Amino acid sequence: SAMRSSSLEPGEDWISWSICRQAQREKAAIQTADTLADDRFEGVPSIMAKGIRTAMAVPLWDEDKVVGVFYADASRPTENWEDQAREELGFFSALGNLLAASLQRWLLTRKLQDEELFTSRLQRYHSPSVIEKILAGALEEESLAPQGFDITVMFADIVGFTTLSERLSPSAIARLLNAFFEEMLVEIFDQGGTLDKFIGDAIMAFFGAPNVQPDHADRCVRAALRMLSRLEELNRSGKLEIPLEIRVAVNSGNAVVGDVGSKQRVDYTALGATINLASRIEKFCPPGHCAISEATYSLLSSKAGWKSQGPQTFKGVERVIEVYLNESVDA
Repeated sequence: SAMRSSSLEPGEDWISWSICRQAQREKAAIQTADTLADDRFEGVPSIMAKGIRTAMAVPLWDEDKVVGVFYADASRPTENWEDQAREELGFFSALGNLLAASLQRWLLTRKLQDEELFTSRLQRYHSPSVIEKILAGALEEESLAPQGFDITVMFADIVGFTTLSERLSPSAIARLLNAFFEEMLVEIFDQGGTLDKFIGDAIMAFFGAPNVQPDHADRCVRAALRMLSRLEELNRSGKLEIPLEIRVAVNSGNAVVGDVGSKQRVDYTALGATINLASRIEKFCPPGHCAISEATYSLLSSKAGWKSQGPQTFKGVERVIEVYLNESVDA
């Protein structure tokens, strides 16, 4: 902030930044009766060029930090300066305190608005477990660096979406996908899952990272079955513009999970053979079902309601894998 009676043109820089910087650096009020006779400002060309003879500068505090300076000057010395100095500086400091209080309220309001906007944006791109780490201040250089986790990963894909998209407008496709994704993520997040990404009309999510979850298989399978059940209800109620059908594949194992990308874009993602096999199983899964690998099946706390489809071979996987299908969507 600044005040001055001057004949300078509007917009012309008349403030003495030297005086302001000194008040900010020393964290103390600066008062000078005559700059020409003040050793502190001897030889400062800007003060002489701007014709500043008397000046006061008071730091504005935000708790223990100086966040600004309240400044005023005049182009001629003040008469009886010694008599007026204490009273004027006291008044000026009190006025500065009022400004500082207003500035604190403004900064707090901006901070709250920024945090609300930041959280809102995070919620669009991250899972609650990842957001929790970010907002807790845990997002240091190494906090989400790639590392090994035992996880269970899920791929959920809309059946026949290519044919469906050929008879819908782009805006209708966008509305349908947005509604579908929003409904499915409710079940994933409710079980503590982490959204990896949307792949066209498919959802990739995993359980067991960044927060370790010993029951990651149970959580993922429960979310998958509830997604199937939720979609059945959505189709019955007509909440989606067009009835949809999905298939869900689940696999468990070790994977590398963490931030992967470039300086321009970073994704929190899972990589490795565990993810690749889940993607292969998704192609094997019949519509309206959930298919799980033998690795996931072995980790379930309750194995009721699953029927073996026998050993299966998958591209890129050397050994045969036993796959199980759900007999109902009850979770």
